[in-house]
Amino acid sequence: MTRRAMRRLWAVSAVVAGATAAWAGPMATVRVGSGLKPAAPAPKADPAKPPTGYVAETKAPPTIDGRLTERAWSASQVLKVTRTLDGSGRARQATEIRLLRDAKRLYIGIRCEEPFTDKMRATRRTRDEDLWGDDGVEIFLGTADDWDYYHIIVNSLGAIYDGFNKDKSWNGAIEAAGAVDERQWSAEVAVGLAELVFPLPAGKPRKGTEVKRWIANFNRNRYTRGGLKELSWSPTFSGNSHVPRRFGRLLFEDPPKELLAAQQAAPKASSRVTFLTCRGGQAVVRFDLSGVPAGATVHRADLVARRTGKVTGRDEEVLVDIAIYPLAAGFEAGGSPEPAGEALKLRGPWFDRFDATAAVAKAVAAKASQADFFVKAFPLWDRESTYLQVAYAGRPERVPPPATGLKAVHRSGQTFLTWREIALPEAAGKLPEGDVTWGELRGVLGLLDAKNEVRYCIYRHTSPITAESLRAAELIARVRPLSCWNVNGRNIEKPIDAVLSGYALIHHQWNPFVSARVDGKYGLDCVMERLAIADGGGPLARGTGLYVHTSREEGRFHYAVVTQVDGVQNTTALSAANSLAAPVAEAPAEPEPVRQKALPRRPYWNYPETRHHYVRWVGPPYANVPTAYYNWAVAVPTELGKSIKGKVPLELSLHRDGKSYYITQYRIRRDSIVVCPHDFPLKTWWSGYHEAEGTLKSFRQGVVHPYTERRVLWFMEWASKTWPVDPARTTVTGMNGGASYGARRLRNRHPKLFSRCEARGRSRAADIYKRLEVLWGRPEWKLKGASGRSVWDE
Repeated sequence: MTRRAMRRLWAVSAVVAGATAAWAGPMATVRVGSGLKPAAPAPKADPAKPPTGYVAETKAPPTIDGRLTERAWSASQVLKVTRTLDGSGRARQATEIRLLRDAKRLYIGIRCEEPFTDKMRATRRTRDEDLWGDDGVEIFLGTADDWDYYHIIVNSLGAIYDGFNKDKSWNGAIEAAGAVDERQWSAEVAVGLAELVFPLPAGKPRKGTEVKRWIANFNRNRYTRGGLKELSWSPTFSGNSHVPRRFGRLLFEDPPKELLAAQQAAPKASSRVTFLTCRGGQAVVRFDLSGVPAGATVHRADLVARRTGKVTGRDEEVLVDIAIYPLAAGFEAGGSPEPAGEALKLRGPWFDRFDATAAVAKAVAAKASQADFFVKAFPLWDRESTYLQVAYAGRPERVPPPATGLKAVHRSGQTFLTWREIALPEAAGKLPEGDVTWGELRGVLGLLDAKNEVRYCIYRHTSPITAESLRAAELIARVRPLSCWNVNGRNIEKPIDAVLSGYALIHHQWNPFVSARVDGKYGLDCVMERLAIADGGGPLARGTGLYVHTSREEGRFHYAVVTQVDGVQNTTALSAANSLAAPVAEAPAEPEPVRQKALPRRPYWNYPETRHHYVRWVGPPYANVPTAYYNWAVAVPTELGKSIKGKVPLELSLHRDGKSYYITQYRIRRDSIVVCPHDFPLKTWWSGYHEAEGTLKSFRQGVVHPYTERRVLWFMEWASKTWPVDPARTTVTGMNGGASYGARRLRNRHPKLFSRCEARGRSRAADIYKRLEVLWGRPEWKLKGASGRSVWDE
């Protein structure tokens, strides 16, 4: 070996040794930001309590260029347009109104978040055209003396409409300008106050310069989703925006100091997250890295954020890829961010967070005090939920108590992990002793993350997992508390059974339970079950944590369950109690369902049968996430093998909308095996859905898979092997709505499997398309199915 080669070898060895030394030792975790959700949703608009806004006086009026970049705007109150005009829903995109005044003019600043600026309507440029037909903001200004008002509209081009009440012949001294960026549009409007004259019922008319207390409203017209969406600062609770008695109050006074202080204050010290305004995007989010030792080795960093609401295949926002970029140091509020690298990638297989490891590691290595990220696009971004989770080389402090009693069982391609959970957060309350209803369990689940977030981090490795080796293990899942409860098994049939004391027949239109809902009447009274993970093994004990891992490779693997509270993991207290000393031998296989129990005899439609309750845990290709579970029932004739001999028919009974697996919906023959699946918690009309469902991926990332159909076909095949089924006599039944459509669809797609279809009750094609759009996207988008063709063509 030459000296040059020797020197290269020594250099490489030194680098490897240095890296090993840097990675040696325990791992600590820290969360920058709380990520907690409020215990209760924001209050709805109240007709009896219209909002109040303040108009600050300024000595340096803004230049009317549409940009809102002048310092003067920082002294204004931000009025947020948060509701629909009729008050029934929340605004999906942010709209902010700012107000200033001087002795002569009222200044109105408008900023509208818009991910589809290329689809905005902006066709009207001449004064007093019908600007309500464009994307724009309507401004109403009046007094409560006689409910007269001035009506002004501005669009993104800066075009103006103005009128008195509904008379557009009035023209005021108004100046406006608009500006469009990639993800938003803005406008500035200056209104001459002397031209706003209000006739009184008796007495001398007043000019706007004399009025200090106004009625006002600010409505946004948004067309980018295909139709008109009307949003309002003060909802009129109708489809009419010209309802002055529903307008808010506007005071020509400087905003209270505490209001401005709260508006401009940095987040609480515990969150260490700051949002900075910027051009060309939604915001720059700045994370304070003081909780991570300068120069420490960063093993992993996740940027986590949620949406304010669910997006579906009917919303154009679902087509937008979330784009978040790391920034170099030195960004200042109001500037134009310049990304310092490629957009962060979603971290699989859950696709619910972004991999920020490289950017955070670079900042920590450089001993920077903060890390900035440019949020260029994030439809329905819930800013308050944003946090940074960092794992680094170090020793954790103030760790939560460890999980205990970890056990693992592997069968049919799956490893079932169970452990004893730590105490629930006090804010969540406690479950009652004895029977627990869905209403009681839902209440506790809804408060789990109100003040503290508890999670169980599941680690997997080919070697024993210790405090020193944990950093090299794979973090495969995060599990919420109360995971032993079968929340997907809730239904309305079980509580209805409980109130029926004897045999009853619900006949024709007379149905005392027609108002029953899974999350409403009767459904909240459903007594909940805990999951069983072995046939005949009985339900898991209260306080047991559960995670089911579906194996994708053969090998021997160790597992550890690490508790995490508010981002801090107990990474040091690893022992045989929460880290398996012996590995689990795993091999891929088709996961088989686990029998929970025999369902009780029902007081109505009681066939001579035994109804077996099953749960099957699955991952891809039967679901879009690594672990999901579904409930099934199989009704087996009581006389099978006795008076009923030989092979018997097999029926697939699809439940009606709102119903469940819990009852045998239909039975064509008394000697049939009847399989009852559950199209829940996501109603798919027995087909499937886009793989982006429930993740932060857009519908442009991935395809539509027939997940439900695959689950149904697999279960049918398994049932045919478990009981003596005649494959030539297989029927699919479904009555009304989704069940009728699903039965026809399965029969048409698999004529060799289903020899018969009993589907009654039809749905209009328009209704079917409307529901399937939620799962598949709009037909004109031509999103692909699993075959590579347009899912709608399929």
